[in-house]
Amino acid sequence: MLGIIALWISLSHVLQSTILGLWRLKGRQTGENQAESFWVVAQEYKIEPNIGYFTLNNAGNNDTAMKCISQKPTELDIKFVPVQRRLLCHGHILNLVVKAFLWGEELEAFELEAESVWNQQDEEAELLLWQRRGQIGKLHDIIVRIGRSPQHRHKFNDKVQQLHPENVASELVHRNETKWGGDYNELVHALQHREALEESVSTAIRYNLHGERDSLRTALKLDELHPHDWTILTGIMRFLQLCRKWQLIRQSPRSQRALFDFLPAMYELLLHMEDRQAAYNSLPSDDITYHMVTAINNAWLLLDKYYNKIDETPGYYSAIALHREMKLQWFRDEWLDLLTWIAEVENAICYYWVSQFQTKVPPVRPSVLSTPTPVITVTEPVPNLPNRKSKKHRRQAADSADQLERFQDRDPDGECPSGVLQYWVETLDGPRQSLLALMTVELMSIPAMSDEPEQLFSSAKLLIGDQQNR
Repeated sequence: MLGIIALWISLSHVLQSTILGLWRLKGRQTGENQAESFWVVAQEYKIEPNIGYFTLNNAGNNDTAMKCISQKPTELDIKFVPVQRRLLCHGHILNLVVKAFLWGEELEAFELEAESVWNQQDEEAELLLWQRRGQIGKLHDIIVRIGRSPQHRHKFNDKVQQLHPENVASELVHRNETKWGGDYNELVHALQHREALEESVSTAIRYNLHGERDSLRTALKLDELHPHDWTILTGIMRFLQLCRKWQLIRQSPRSQRALFDFLPAMYELLLHMEDRQAAYNSLPSDDITYHMVTAINNAWLLLDKYYNKIDETPGYYSAIALHREMKLQWFRDEWLDLLTWIAEVENAICYYWVSQFQTKVPPVRPSVLSTPTPVITVTEPVPNLPNRKSKKHRRQAADSADQLERFQDRDPDGECPSGVLQYWVETLDGPRQSLLALMTVELMSIPAMSDEPEQLFSSAKLLIGDQQNR
């Protein structure tokens, strides 16, 4: 299936989104197949000249699809460079990074094996499989064991109420099979009820000590969490707190998860990982520090790979430079010792502005538009014009050329409670920054996540069950 969601700024300058299609692909889900299906939809809605940016998850077939789409609109004279128009999904990156931290490099093989054991309904094999995943795996085993037995659940709840009478919600939180947020919630809840969990495990072990399920007793014995295991689990939770912060930001309304937050989030997470790794490296070498340093390094390597891809798309840098409070000063403040990087970023933003927007016709609201008015945007004087008109033309061209520079030097003019996007939408009507506003509105309307197609798939599955789909 291919879900296509379109986002655009309407003629009345309001951010809109709609579902363009939920297509069943014929054949494999290759990039070429995706591009062909998308192009059929684009032609049906006659939006080929208005194709802008694509926020996609990080699968390789999406890269191929972008290259195929870039070869389509040549006759329409669209400036479409696939690597610049293909944006990464921050939520997908965050999910991959955290899973690399929690489960290491063999995640896919482990998930396939876990699914196979689950389908066989082999409880002992499942417990032993999760034990190989370290402290998180042991914790998962304990929670599954308690959750599958009504007697164990009641005993656990009674113990929690005994220790924390004010705690109304005592049910254990189980991890989500696809998203790491469930792992984090499971971990936080387990640390809050550590004593009750420890007693539940020891009780289960004693109960099975002389029973027929001695192999299960052995498995549970291996699942016991000792003090050093709880220390590692606490370190994992603290490491994930910043990831959780950005996950919650990305789940907020669309206006609060815009493109200008993408780079700051990635940069903050990289610094966080480097700080935590340095802190563990400064401690005496033992199993705890080795485990944490290895896990952090797995996550850092993956995040750094995607961080380096930001250079391919100047839209990330431009969104920051056009934020009324961040601007280019953000790079100068954060990258104090990286003057070469700052210079490269400034050059990329200027080139993007000049090549994509400086020569566009400034937008006009439909209500103001009466008769088409030609706007001169070339930098050469127009021949055969009176001298006063040539001077006016040069003044207009120079004004367009330094809009970006003037904006960087200007202080923010008060608060903007309606948000960054709305501020620039209102600026579209201004005579002196309309081109810059056009560029900013286009960038600020781009989502940093491709979560809406995923929500579309989830909604479709709820509406169309397996029986109805036959």
